[in-house]
Amino acid sequence: MPIKVVKREEERESPTELNEKGMMYLSRGMLNEAEEYFKRAIEMDSNYPIAHNNLAVIYLRRGFYKDAIKELRIATQLKPDYAEAYNNLGVAYFQCQKYTEAKWSFEKAITINPNYAEPRKNLEILSKNLISSVGKKDTRKTVVRNSVKKSSKKLPTISLCMIVKNEEEHLPTALNSVKDVVDEIIIIDTGSTDNTVEIAKSLGAKVYFYEWNDDFASARNEALKYATSDWILSMDADDEMNGEDILKLKEFLKDTNAVGISIPIFSEIEDRASNIKNTTVNYLVRIFRNDPRIRFSRRIHEYVDQSIYNIGGKIERVDIPVFHRGYIDPETLQKKMERNKRLIELALEENSEDHSLWVYLGKTYLLLNDLNKAEECYRRAIDIVVEGNKRYSSLFFLQTAYIDLALLLFERDKIDEGIEFFNKAMGIDPNFPDTYYYMGMAYYNKGMFKEAYESFKKVFQVDASKSLFSISHLGFRGEITLTMLQATALQLGLYRDAIGYGTKVLEINPQNAPVLNNMGVAYIALGERELGRRYFEKAILASPGFVKALDNLERYFKEEFGITTKV
Repeated sequence: MPIKVVKREEERESPTELNEKGMMYLSRGMLNEAEEYFKRAIEMDSNYPIAHNNLAVIYLRRGFYKDAIKELRIATQLKPDYAEAYNNLGVAYFQCQKYTEAKWSFEKAITINPNYAEPRKNLEILSKNLISSVGKKDTRKTVVRNSVKKSSKKLPTISLCMIVKNEEEHLPTALNSVKDVVDEIIIIDTGSTDNTVEIAKSLGAKVYFYEWNDDFASARNEALKYATSDWILSMDADDEMNGEDILKLKEFLKDTNAVGISIPIFSEIEDRASNIKNTTVNYLVRIFRNDPRIRFSRRIHEYVDQSIYNIGGKIERVDIPVFHRGYIDPETLQKKMERNKRLIELALEENSEDHSLWVYLGKTYLLLNDLNKAEECYRRAIDIVVEGNKRYSSLFFLQTAYIDLALLLFERDKIDEGIEFFNKAMGIDPNFPDTYYYMGMAYYNKGMFKEAYESFKKVFQVDASKSLFSISHLGFRGEITLTMLQATALQLGLYRDAIGYGTKVLEINPQNAPVLNNMGVAYIALGERELGRRYFEKAILASPGFVKALDNLERYFKEEFGITTKV
């Protein structure tokens, strides 16, 4: 039976949860979706000031200044110490040319929080506009939320900062991709015994040495100490960027008021046996202002986001891609998993309430095939988020824990409980395609092919543009899921459908061996034996050691008609 998401009364989303989802959509620029969630939060609790403020932000972006003022006055009445709402109220008043009210609002925000930089900037802009407007017609500059102030500034400078160890194979590609467009290269070497240091120096890098102490954040922060440019670009040695993209980035950085820039990291994973490749994309803050207050934290899976938020900074998303090659080699991946497990456990000794680290540790144990430990980690992460005060940034890790735990429970034949956790994941984000792929795989591996078929089709039916999350496996909306749709259709005896899905896959990847084999299976089942034989041969050419295709071709020569071929 297809799964239905039915929320009991006690499971309905709270105003806080609705606001968190709205914030995720707002961070992605999806204003319609964000507005819907903020309004739902207000409808559920009209005395929720944060939702009123956030709805006003939507109105500000759309130029509905009077509507924004209405919401912000409610927010400040409900929460008199709400500095951000007073700053936004000042912006709205300014746009309505109510300068006295704007000035009062900015000053009120500063009184509440003397360290809040944005209202101070806005007051300065307001003062200049009032002075310059004397005797002139409409020469106002624009005050906007977070004081975006356009100008003809010179291009900012960028320091590339890296930490490396024995990266002679990858480092030349990384540095050559950006060395002509960044303004300096800072390399921290943590103990290389190959030619890494010599290669770095030959490509113009300033190299410094740092004794490795099992702390990635500490090593990255060491690199920041030597940077002299306006902005920091943090890369790994197995990353690659496009120099032209960096030039475009500089144009953007020239006028932005953001403190951090989140960019997409593309990582490719390849199944060599089947010739199938999958690419994951994950948005991370890799570009940020050179400010001594901004530093990495956590010894592994280190990040700067928190230090940016601590100083009231804003993070924007820009589609300047990084191509990461670190997870292609399975042997290298295994070594990294062992190292990561040790470092995550050390980090959790320092902060046992970090839900994201519990999720990372669960994934690590899952890859190391320790299912008991993995389950413990996922359940711990879920407890921390569910029992605590959830922020929208926690929802992705909660969703991940739900999905991974559901897969693990299916593997242990706890199907009903697994379905329960898949339902919880869909409840957080019904438009996240990856959930339906993993659910399809769970059903398929248990022989529940009808349910698997519906789940795989759902991957293409949901509106991924409305998904809350910026991390996804790109192949799930293409070759990988189409491959599973073909295999599932065969199990259900839907041979024409299987051929249709297979044809779509082969347009993407003509060397997909499982699909070529299954095309042969489908054609033979339909009585087109010669065509089926040719597909078995194509599968063997694509992957010479592919056992199913070899067996099917052998059986073809032994049987008069081969509906017993392997899927």
